[in-house]
Amino acid sequence: MKKIFLLGLSLLLSSNLVLAQGMKCNFAKYEEQSLKFIKKNDFKSHIELTSACIALKPNLENLYNNRANSYKRIGDLDNALKDYNKALELNKNYSTAYIGRANLKVLERKFDESIKDFNKAAELDPTNSLIYTNRANVKLMNKNFQGAIKDYKTAEELGANENEIDYNIQLVKYLRTHPEDIEKIIPEPISQNEIEQTQQQYSKEEEKIVEDSMFLYGFVAENATSLENFCKSSGYIPKTYLNLFNQNFKKTIAHMNSLFAKMSPNLKKELDTLKQEGLLEFENSIIKSYEGIRAQKRKEGENFTKQQYCKAFDDNAAQIVKAKVLILKKEEPSLYFDK
Repeated sequence: MKKIFLLGLSLLLSSNLVLAQGMKCNFAKYEEQSLKFIKKNDFKSHIELTSACIALKPNLENLYNNRANSYKRIGDLDNALKDYNKALELNKNYSTAYIGRANLKVLERKFDESIKDFNKAAELDPTNSLIYTNRANVKLMNKNFQGAIKDYKTAEELGANENEIDYNIQLVKYLRTHPEDIEKIIPEPISQNEIEQTQQQYSKEEEKIVEDSMFLYGFVAENATSLENFCKSSGYIPKTYLNLFNQNFKKTIAHMNSLFAKMSPNLKKELDTLKQEGLLEFENSIIKSYEGIRAQKRKEGENFTKQQYCKAFDDNAAQIVKAKVLILKKEEPSLYFDK
């Protein structure tokens, strides 16, 4: 997880990259070079490249949309808005630019204006599940809980990932009773200066440690906690799994916390948010898994208890942890500090 999306909500834009040509704008290489810059988070270079192409072909709406996306990524919302507007001036039926501008409005906390742009995008491209997912996210931020659920369900009907939609609907139900937590899911713009400072602070080894540690802390650690809480109620403690987890991951997580404190205090805050996300998601998955197996067993005329489920999970999960540890120690030695 190179990037944390608070409480599971991401406002990723689809950007229709046009074939254009090199840094001096060789249109045949534009897509390749654009992707290279974006993967490196080098949005400044992407802006320069796209500007060179716009100088040669000023009537291509895709170019303005692409540059707007990069302006937005460095926190230059004014120029991003100008480019989205220009793209729509050139093509009033360009749904991608409406999506981009809608997500920009979220960063400005103009939720009603954002929803209007998503409405227009949905009118132009009614089978695009991304539009409904993003609009649902904004409705959730705007405390329109029923509207958010409706859009999530429409997105699922159009092919959005079933597990992600199910998680988002669970999130809506949680936030409906905990509205004070809504602020945590509203994204903040990041500046180019912050991006450059981050790139300077992190070595490649540290970036890899952060990426893998986020997985362990935000997923594996919370799986262990969730499983323990679920199984305690049945009188069974999954000791095999928990012992393996403690032996292999606790030291890694302790070192990771100190590394995050060194790199950026904000990372630790984001990490704690990720913990809660992992906890909620895995608790829900445990309950659904147990209920699904129990329903199947009942059809077969068998009784299936929580204790039986926990015993089976303990045995199977322990084997998975052993395999994961072997892989990590072989492929990611930097993740382990007991050298």
